[in-house]
Amino acid sequence: IEWAMIDVNYSKQQADAHLIRVRNGKTILIDAGHRNTARDSLLPFLKEKSIKEIDTVFISHPHIDHYGGLDHLLQDSIKIKEIYFNIPDKAVCDQEIPWGCDYNDVINMHKKIKDKGITIKVAMAGKRYEMGKGTWIDLLYAFDGVNNPVGKTDINDLSLIMMLHHSTFRFLFTGDLNHKIGSYIA
Repeated sequence: IEWAMIDVNYSKQQADAHLIRVRNGKTILIDAGHRNTARDSLLPFLKEKSIKEIDTVFISHPHIDHYGGLDHLLQDSIKIKEIYFNIPDKAVCDQEIPWGCDYNDVINMHKKIKDKGITIKVAMAGKRYEMGKGTWIDLLYAFDGVNNPVGKTDINDLSLIMMLHHSTFRFLFTGDLNHKIGSYIA
């Protein structure tokens, strides 16, 4: 297995992108960073690693620093088979105008993905994603921001909580999980 945390940060803005490959298995990307850093960091990194196809992209939650890089990926020659990208509740998303979630941008991104013929899937808790060679990802939690165990939350709390299993190792991916849901999960 190969796991790389790709530097897709810019200025004072942080962002996320993780590339995970299993030899003779699947290649996945968890988050794609900002639009600008995808062009300047993510795509060059993928090309350097000779990535021509990504089996699955998981977008942890609908903030632009996690999904914005899809714009440049969709314009590139790298083939993407499927993307897990949950659409937020509009009311929860609109609470973050103008600084956070942009519902119209999320919907437009979904349209771009569909226009490229890429399958969009809904991430749901309890799903297992097999990667090959005894490696898999369990989707532990996927809240919608409305129906969750702790009351009102924000878009960060929609972050997919995923555990990568490989041999005896376990890696937890939490997106931008906040304290409220994090405490509940713990």
